[in-house]
Amino acid sequence: MPHWVIKSALQRVMSWLPASAWCNELFQRYVTKTIALPEDAFQARLEEAARFLDRFRSHQPLAPDAFTVLEVGTGWYPTLPLAFYLCGASEIHTFDIANHLDRDRLALVLDYFCAEADSGVLRKHLPCARMERVERLRELRSAAKGQPPGQSLEQLKIHARVRDACDTGLPSGSTDFIFTCGVLEYVPRPALPKLLAEFRRVASPRSAMVHWLNLVDQYHWFDPSVGRLHFLQYSQSQWRWRDSPLTSNNRLRISDYRELLVQSGFVVKAEENQAGSDDDLKGLWLAPEFRRHSRQDLLVLYSLVTAVPAADGSS
Repeated sequence: MPHWVIKSALQRVMSWLPASAWCNELFQRYVTKTIALPEDAFQARLEEAARFLDRFRSHQPLAPDAFTVLEVGTGWYPTLPLAFYLCGASEIHTFDIANHLDRDRLALVLDYFCAEADSGVLRKHLPCARMERVERLRELRSAAKGQPPGQSLEQLKIHARVRDACDTGLPSGSTDFIFTCGVLEYVPRPALPKLLAEFRRVASPRSAMVHWLNLVDQYHWFDPSVGRLHFLQYSQSQWRWRDSPLTSNNRLRISDYRELLVQSGFVVKAEENQAGSDDDLKGLWLAPEFRRHSRQDLLVLYSLVTAVPAADGSS
């Protein structure tokens, strides 16, 4: 039996258990080994933060220096929220449907930030970082292992909330910078318009959104025998029994996201796509849902999309 099928079956069984989130964490830690954060991966996240900030500033140069931030998908390590804090963010709200934060993981990230600052690497990867805020991280590092991670982050005005981001509870027009990183592809298609409508509601007139989209079949990373666009051959009913219920993928293509953003009252300002080759579609019999897409559209594997609110609040 292919490895990806085994993974799907195991995660389906775990989803039925009372402690499914805990079981999935153990599975990712010891089997797929996707939770670890080695130093080179941390540095890549710093570069990612710098790229996101560059797109934000490029498309909204009038946004305030002390900008407010909304993230969906806190994940295991709050690296990007901490990076944006260092770069002047006044308040950061990060949402996730499950609490993945951990004292040791937060302490590790703080250690990395401090070590990179000492070596000069932080300035290289994140040139806008403010050294006085780095000192604040040093102070926090000593206390991080002795208190809940959420409490530690609150001291930096980083508010980590376990809550559906379709209803953030934030004031309208209060957020300058909205971002996600490898998250929107896991939001069920029916929920995406509601989530984007919430982004539009909280977006300030001088705001910008940056979203990094991973449009590759997630099983590809676990099982090398699976092609990067393997999941396009299954109809929705077929995919339902192959998809992981713990990390369900909506399989939307880049044009679908583009349309949803416009329908939600945003203007797409930039779309930086990384496409695969014809080999990624070779031998695939496309499911009916994907036959309306152009070949160019289907081959987009990754995209960094920047959007701003439409001037009149509509598309």
